[in-house]
Amino acid sequence: MNLTTALNDWSNRPELASQHATFIELAEAAISVRLHERLLEGIMATAIVGGQVTLLTNVTEVIGVRLQDNTEVEIRPLEEVLTRKKGATIAAIVGRQIFFSQSSGQVTIRVKNTIPTVSTGGTNWLLTNFPNVYLSACLVELYAHLRNHEERQAWQARMDEAIALVNSTMLYRGTAARARFAGSV
Repeated sequence: MNLTTALNDWSNRPELASQHATFIELAEAAISVRLHERLLEGIMATAIVGGQVTLLTNVTEVIGVRLQDNTEVEIRPLEEVLTRKKGATIAAIVGRQIFFSQSSGQVTIRVKNTIPTVSTGGTNWLLTNFPNVYLSACLVELYAHLRNHEERQAWQARMDEAIALVNSTMLYRGTAARARFAGSV
């Protein structure tokens, strides 16, 4: 789905095309806070280089860090990490950097992400599988901009239904997949 084309078609307001990127950005912010948090979790497997790892820009929170041997890494103050010479590996998070008390190795970082942005021409898993979420959320923002409260409310109701469907469908799929992986189905 080309979101900008759909916005023009559904709103019949092509003169607002220059503002589509803003509507999409606002819609993504609204969607991100309403999707179930488990749908935004991810795993980042990477190497520690020079005692550091840089987080991706869409990471909003670090949930946990494990070394390659599955040992959990404790998050501590930066001063403690920088002065530790022996013992278990610890880490500190400063902005988009994670500093480790060891200089190299492999880590798995469990993170919470925002939905990957689509700007005006890209796509992501949500737009591909549930285009109605994006379309309705963008139209909510478009009609809020136009101060058309009746249309805004109608699209808000559609967005609420679409997000509820995503949350229930994707959480069920995740539960079923985890159950199959564990051998219980």
